[in-house]
Amino acid sequence: MDKNLTALKPALVWKHFAQIVNIPRPSGHEEAIRQYIIDFAKAQGLEWKEDKAHNVYVRKPASEGMENRVGVVIQAHLDMVPQKNNDKVFDFTTDAIQPYIDGEFVTADGTTLGADNGIGISAILAVLESKTIKHGNIEALFTATEETGMDGANGLEPGVLKADILLNLDSEEEGELCIGCAGGLDFNATIPYESIKLQNDEFTGFERRYGRFPVQYVCMAEYDKTMPNVEVAYPPVPLTNVLGEYLAANGKTQLRIAETEK
Repeated sequence: MDKNLTALKPALVWKHFAQIVNIPRPSGHEEAIRQYIIDFAKAQGLEWKEDKAHNVYVRKPASEGMENRVGVVIQAHLDMVPQKNNDKVFDFTTDAIQPYIDGEFVTADGTTLGADNGIGISAILAVLESKTIKHGNIEALFTATEETGMDGANGLEPGVLKADILLNLDSEEEGELCIGCAGGLDFNATIPYESIKLQNDEFTGFERRYGRFPVQYVCMAEYDKTMPNVEVAYPPVPLTNVLGEYLAANGKTQLRIAETEK
């Protein structure tokens, strides 16, 4: 089992990811990962701030000669989804993830890997640390407690971010760039009710019966190629002339990041 993540490329990205997987960070327990980023910013001599919602901001000035370029915010979230196999003894608040390389993928031993959004954090830190990337002003934003309520995003302080462009490094498909989102909403509903006692003292529960009505299952999009008999409402459409192809055709260096496992 190959566990040497630091041998992977790009080296700076995997250097940080190899350290981040050792930091417990389920939602609501993000103190250690915040401190890791703050310590990194201090070591790099970069301006940083933590706000009341426990978001962390790090700023990197533009490269020489790039001061007039448009500034960019690069964003990722700090927390991860803490799930494990039933037979795995693991405490996400104290234990380190055990990653390993499985062919073309990096996975974890019996738990979620935390690539959502650890790989995004790692990519941002790699950009902040790089001495060779030419860039305008960079604002790195690490938001708190995304997985359970978007707490950090909802608590952003107005006016802190200056750039007009934000790149969110929290996606799932390599080679795809999402330029819009429907958004989401969480809410709690309270419905008053009055309890009544059943008149039949012998009642033990309802009986479930299965009818014989014809049922047709249709999947909105292709989910699992091992289920060929399930009808797909919207078959996959190959993308052509995407951003990655355009950059490659014009000789531009690019770094593609995609999450394939929570």
